[in-house]
Amino acid sequence: HLFISSKYFLPIGIATILIISALLTSFDIYLVPEKYRAIFHFRKNRQNFVSENEHWRFMVDNSNRWRKKGELLATISSPKESLVEGAIGNVGYFSKLEIFDRVGLVTRLKPKKKDHDLRSPGHDVRVGYEYFLKQNPNYIFAKDMGYSAFNTVLKSKNRYPKNYAPTAYETNYGLDSKKSLLVVMKYYKEIEEAENAWEKAKMIIK
Repeated sequence: HLFISSKYFLPIGIATILIISALLTSFDIYLVPEKYRAIFHFRKNRQNFVSENEHWRFMVDNSNRWRKKGELLATISSPKESLVEGAIGNVGYFSKLEIFDRVGLVTRLKPKKKDHDLRSPGHDVRVGYEYFLKQNPNYIFAKDMGYSAFNTVLKSKNRYPKNYAPTAYETNYGLDSKKSLLVVMKYYKEIEEAENAWEKAKMIIK
């Protein structure tokens, strides 16, 4: 009884190899070469294959950034206001805003064929902010961007609904810790108010 029967050697050996292999991935060490692991690449929103460890670190950075984004939104909005958003977790929790979910995890959607967008597990549908306009969300987006991208927004005024205008807030939590802007496209009851907000936004670039 002190010895393991030889018939168990193979399954125990396989189990040991699998456990060691799983533990090694925590240190970005893999027994299987990347060219073979890349065959099973399933994240359509990332062009190149990355390891689970690398993707985990990427998502930790995203989580921290989305938390700071949510905290900033909480200071410039009211908890009763609403936001159209895709990454709803930390942004929704820390901003306290009502979220209209573009990928349908917390908002029931009736997507059309064009809205099916295979990206990653759990994110296979994505609608634009236009889907929610009938509900008059207070913010149709809140995006982190650089000054050049914000300038592009200002030059694209005609593509946005007339009752919406951008406001920008400087941040230091952007990608690579570079200073950037949090740009929110806000709803105004009066079109004249929105026009004034557009003019005010131009002063940020100057």
